[in-house]
Amino acid sequence: MQGEEREAANLFRQVLRQAVRAGLYEAMAEEVEALCGPRYRPDHQSACHRAGSEKGVAYLDGGKEEIRRPRVRHETDGEVRLATYEAASSPQGLFEQVVAVVAQGLPLRGVEQERGLADVGGEEP
Repeated sequence: MQGEEREAANLFRQVLRQAVRAGLYEAMAEEVEALCGPRYRPDHQSACHRAGSEKGVAYLDGGKEEIRRPRVRHETDGEVRLATYEAASSPQGLFEQVVAVVAQGLPLRGVEQERGLADVGGEEP
């Protein structure tokens, strides 16, 4: 019986880890779009533009994991630090924070608001 519980717990953790990773990529894409405009249709009024991507790290499930992070440049100030990437690359652990908030009964949509990520794009979800 304990083996089944452990197996189920590991499976749940893997699914949750994939969901957090997918959410991170989605949140970074939304932040880039808010700064630069839609992909392939840039906002010509914006001082920011997409600048490709590069390797980065995120802390998921207590460990450091390599990810591809988008880059944004401001026309006069240089590289723009994405708030979503900063949160994920913090050793405090985005994964653990999401698990803790979900365990308290907050829906995943509410996690963005709890972490202040909903304000990144300047819109409420």
